[in-house]
This record gives sequence, structure tokens and C-alpha cells, in this order.
Amino acid sequence: MLTKLPFHVFENRIFYYLNGQDLYNISMANKELRNRMKPLQTLAKFRVKPLDIWPVLHSSFKGEFPTDAALSTPELLEALSEISKIEWTFPVIAVDSPNYPVLYNYLPKANSVHVTVTDKDNTAELSNAFERDMVTHLTIRSENGISAERMDAILSNLNKMSQLVELNILGKASTCPAVSLQIYLPQSNVEFLNIVYSTVNSDDISTLATALPTTKIKELDLHANMVGDAGSLALASVLPKTEIEWLNLSNNQIGIEGIKALAAALPHCKLKTLDLSGNGLFGSRLDEILKVIHLSKLETLEIFDYTDSTTMDLLNKNLPLSNLKSLVLGMESEYIPDFLKAASETKLEDLTIHTSDGDSIAIKIAENIHYFKVRRFALHNASLLLHDAAERFIQSLKETDLEELDLHENPFGNHGLIELGKVLPFTNIKKLIVYACEHSDRGLLEFSKYIKDSKLEHLDVSSDVISGSGVLKFLQNLNPSLRYLRIQHNWNIDKEASLQIAQVVRNYPSVKFDY
Repeated sequence: MLTKLPFHVFENRIFYYLNGQDLYNISMANKELRNRMKPLQTLAKFRVKPLDIWPVLHSSFKGEFPTDAALSTPELLEALSEISKIEWTFPVIAVDSPNYPVLYNYLPKANSVHVTVTDKDNTAELSNAFERDMVTHLTIRSENGISAERMDAILSNLNKMSQLVELNILGKASTCPAVSLQIYLPQSNVEFLNIVYSTVNSDDISTLATALPTTKIKELDLHANMVGDAGSLALASVLPKTEIEWLNLSNNQIGIEGIKALAAALPHCKLKTLDLSGNGLFGSRLDEILKVIHLSKLETLEIFDYTDSTTMDLLNKNLPLSNLKSLVLGMESEYIPDFLKAASETKLEDLTIHTSDGDSIAIKIAENIHYFKVRRFALHNASLLLHDAAERFIQSLKETDLEELDLHENPFGNHGLIELGKVLPFTNIKKLIVYACEHSDRGLLEFSKYIKDSKLEHLDVSSDVISGSGVLKFLQNLNPSLRYLRIQHNWNIDKEASLQIAQVVRNYPSVKFDY
């Protein structure tokens, strides 16, 4: 039996991340796999992506059906029955194909079925498919725009999809489907609604808002639209009547009137997470939120916009009174001492700081480390070099209870990674994210020497210049506590090394690998 594996079907094709020669080489090198691969030997047009290997060894399964005939293979149907996650992009196969219902019937164990609809698909075919009561996630994606009639035809199927929990509408639409959503959402079981990078404006939101109290929506993502003040007013008026706990309104041209309306609604609604980044939220705009934050149920607040001294004073004053556990904000280093002191008296566990001067922030944190009480900290894409005085930040980690550290997209290179490795055994850090930090084999291997006695369980060193031989050497001395390793997008890993890595990782059944 094949391991449960996700795969992706795109316009009648399932994409494997290797070519026919790779398939032959692997089957010849491994007798155990040869029989498992027989059902798939009829599949053609394999596409090459050297970093990923044969799906039996890897958790990401993508393949290709060249014709409906492939579906008649009993062994293949048995393999399909083991799949736990499916990602379709329509059209899968012709609706009148005798194998169309057969394919669905052989997916009884699939507990996550993702369907993507594009602006090129046939609405009649989609309607037929949606009668299959399996789809859990539906994505409607358009680059050129989908007409109101076509969007309505798609959304009218929501009541047929009893398992559907997530609806995503991405990209442009000739007409925003606000009216269709107003009609069909209350008939659905959708809990997660995402309409992003679209043309949603205040009128659309006003229409959609009237339906929200009669839906099961718990998470609403509207980032990168044109909600504006009027749309915010409409949302704020219904929020107390909804089940919404998570709301993303970032980058939506919301002004002071919209912020005031949302602030007034906060004490009366169920919101636990609110993202208002990219709306110029500083000064009096942010003050409106901070004044009522202690009266709300908010646990996570995201405000990427850089704060000024007045705003920071208000934040420090209200933070200890709030229920916030997670905070994302833009901040300059001069505000760190007072902020950390205020935060030390709160429930704050997770802190992400956006800045362009990571070293200055790191120095200030080190100087005030006795107030640094969070368990998860992120300082990514902050030009952090960890040179000179900033190295004190690494040493100061020994004085904290930090469990997760995210420093991705900072150019501190091998030097910074090695210094982190030296300190890890003396910390409580279990999760370290340092991808795209300009590491090479030398840094990774030196790092591995120091972390043997650490508590590290999760490591992400992807998107760097680590080679296949470097990864293989790292795997020879794998930290015994490690449970997850991500090394994807290290383009120096060739196909031969990928196959060798595939064999080695099988010796670590308790570790999840993404490569």
C-alpha cells in the first residue's frame, strides 16, 4: 500500500517532480519500490524538478494522468484510495467519462479535497462535479476577470458542498460576487472566507456585510482590496452579530472614520485576531484601537506601520491591561526599552518586530533582556548582520525562556548561524527559522557540531546555497531531538544528491523532511 500522499491535478494532468529516466533509475535501484511503481509506469510526460523525488519517499505527491485510460488500472485506483489530501484544478477529466465517478468513488479516505477553478473552466462541468459531496476547500482564481453570471453559476453550488469549509476568491473579477455571496453563503457551511487582491470596494462590503450574521464565517480575509471607510463602517455595524474571530483588513485604504468604527465594535464582538497593517495606522488612527484594546477579546494585533513616540506611549500604557498574546508591529530601536518593560507585565507570548535596522533592535533587546519575556520572537527581513555589538543578542538568549526564534531573510550568513549554534544548547529554543540567510555548507556543518545537546526540534534552513553533499553530511550527525527539517529551494542540490537524501531520510521515521 502506498503511503498517504497529497497530489495535484492540473488540466487533466498530475505532475510528478521527476522525469521518466528518474522513475526508471529509482525503480531499478530499489527492488522494494519496483512493484509499487508498476501502476504508474503507463503515465507519461514526466516533468523535471530535481529537488523533489519519488513520492513514495516524499510527502509531496504530484503526478500526471495523460488519458482516462490510466484510471482503469486497478493498482492505481487502489493507490488513490490511500490518498488523504487532494488538490484539483478543473477540468480534471471529462464529465461524460466512465471513469469520472470511478475516480471519486476511489477516494473515500480523502479528508481534505482542494478544488481550484479558473476563468477558463466550463461551468456545466463544475456544477456536475460540485454535486460530489467531498470538496472541503474551493478556490476561484482569475487573472482576466470572471463575469457576474459565471461567478454566480459557480457560487450557486455552495449549498451542494456540505463538506466545504473554506472559500477563496483570488485576483480580479469583472464584477465582485458580493450579491451572489449574500445569497449563497448563508446556505453553506463555509467558515473561512478569503477575498484577496481583488476589486472589492466599500459597496461590495456593504452588500456582503448584510449576510455575515447569518453565516458560519469565523475567519474573514479581505486584505489588499478597497474596503475604505464606508466598507469598514458596514463591517463594524454587523461584527457584534457574527461569529467572526479572525479579520484581516490590511492594505485597504482605511482612514480615521473606518478605524473609529472598528474600534467602537471591538468591545462587543468575538474578534481575537485583527490585522490592520498598511492602512497608515499611526498617531491618532492607532490610538483609537489602543484606547479600547483592554475592553476587547483581542489576542493578536498586527500593525506593520511604524509607530511614533506618542503611539508607543499609549501602547505601553494599555498593553498591560489587554488580553494580547501576539503582537506584530513596526518599531525603531529607541522604543525598545520602554516597550519591553511594559510587555513584561502582560500576557504577551509572541512578538514580531518589523524594522530596517535589525542590529540596533538586537542591541537594545540584549541591553534589556531581563524584560524579554516572550516565548516566540521574529525579526525577519530586518537587515540583521549580527556583527560587533549585535552579537550580544545571541549570547543574551541564554537568559530568556524563548522557545521559537524566526530570523529569516536576514543576511547574517555562516557567521551568524554558527554563533546561534554555539548558544542553542544553553537555551530553551525548540524552533529555529533561518531560511534565506545566506548560509552555505560550511555554516550548516559547523552549526551541526554545536547543537547535539540542544532542545531543537524544528529547523528551517531552506532557500540558501547549501549543496546535496552538505545536507548528506548534516544528516549523518542529525540532532536526536529534531522532528522537522526544511531544506527546500537550496538550488545546489542536484538530482543525484536528491536520490541519496531520499534513501538517508528513510532512516529517520520520526523526522518530517521538506526538501
